[in-house]
Amino acid sequence: MKAYIICILFVTLLNFINEYIFKNKANKFNSVNKILFVIALLVPCIVAGARDITVGTDVKGYVMRLSNVASSSPNIIYYLKNANSDLLFSLLVYIGYFTRNFNILLFFIELAVALPIYCYAYLEKDKCPYTITILTFFLTMYCLSLSMMRQSIAIAICVLSYHFIEKKEYKKSIFLMIIASLFHKTGIIFISILFLFKLFNNNNKRGLVNMMYVFLASTLLVLISPFIDNIIGSSMYSSYLTYYENFKGFSFMSLLKKLFFVLLWLFCVFNSKNREDANLAWFGLSLSIISLFCVYESFSYSGMGRIGYYFTDLSNFIIIREFIKRFKQKRLIMLLLLFVFGFLWWNMTCVQNDPSSVYPYTSSAFNFLN
Repeated sequence: MKAYIICILFVTLLNFINEYIFKNKANKFNSVNKILFVIALLVPCIVAGARDITVGTDVKGYVMRLSNVASSSPNIIYYLKNANSDLLFSLLVYIGYFTRNFNILLFFIELAVALPIYCYAYLEKDKCPYTITILTFFLTMYCLSLSMMRQSIAIAICVLSYHFIEKKEYKKSIFLMIIASLFHKTGIIFISILFLFKLFNNNNKRGLVNMMYVFLASTLLVLISPFIDNIIGSSMYSSYLTYYENFKGFSFMSLLKKLFFVLLWLFCVFNSKNREDANLAWFGLSLSIISLFCVYESFSYSGMGRIGYYFTDLSNFIIIREFIKRFKQKRLIMLLLLFVFGFLWWNMTCVQNDPSSVYPYTSSAFNFLN
C-alpha cells in the first residue's frame, strides 16, 4: 500500500504545482507545464510497470497468455487468430512484446489507462481543477487498473468520450466508444450514456419525468434479466454477465456505497440554480441509480457489477465537478466529499478482501515501494 500512497501524494503535488504555475501564467500551458504534466502521467505508469507479476490476477491470466502466444507466433495474422481476446488489447500486447521486457509491457498497458483520463482532466480544466480530476482517478480507478486492465482502458476512453458528449460532438464520442469496445467488449454499454444525456438535456421534458423512465427501465431490466441471460448465454457476452471467480454474493455495504452517491446527486438536484445544472444533476442521478441496480443484479449475475463500473466511474468524475461548481465558496463541503472518496479507497485497499490481488504491492525493481 505504501507504493500507492507515495504515488498519489507525489503526483498530486506535481499537479498542484503545475496548476499553480498555469494560473500565474495567464492560463497559458507553457513548456514547464507540459514537462510536469508528462512526469505526472509517467509516474503511475512506471509504478504499474515495475510491479511483480503477482500484483493483479489478470497479469498472470490473459496478459501473460497473450504474451506467450505472441512469442510463438510467426506473424501478426497468426497471433490475432489465436489470441482469443479483444482486438486492440491483443495488438497492444503484441507491440509491447517486442520490447522483450514484460514490465515495459505493463507500463504501456497502464499508459493506455492513464492517458485518456489525463486528457479528460486537461480538457475539463476550466470546469474542474485537473489536480482534483486526476486525484479522483487515483482514488477510484488506479488500483483496480493493475488487474482489470482491458476494461480499465475501455472505461478510461469512455470517460474521455463523455467530454465530447457534453460538447455535443457526437461523432467523436461514438468513435471513442468504438475504440473502447475494441479494448473490451463491454465498452459498447457506454452508448446508453449518450442516450441518457440526450434524454435529460431535452428541455421539453422535466427531469423528474425522465428519471421515472430510467427507474422503470431499470426495474424492467431486473425483472427480465433471466430472459436476457438465456438469450446471450451462448454469445461472447455471456461470461461478462454470468460468471466471475471473485463473486461474493450479497453485500449490504456495496449497496450502501451506491445509495450514498444517489443521495449526493439528489443533493445536487435540489441545489441547482438553473435548468442546465438541474438537467445535469438529474443525468448524474440516473447514472448512480443504474449503478445501484447493477450492483443489485450482480448478486445474481456477477458480471453485472463489472458493467456497472461504466456508470459508477463516470458518475464519480462528474459529481466532483458539480460539487465544485455549486459549492465553490464552501470549502468544507468539498473537503468532506474528498474525505468520502478517501474513505472508500481506504475501505477498498485495507478493509475488503482484495478480489484482484493488487494489495500488497510488491516490486523487485523498486524495493523501497514494498
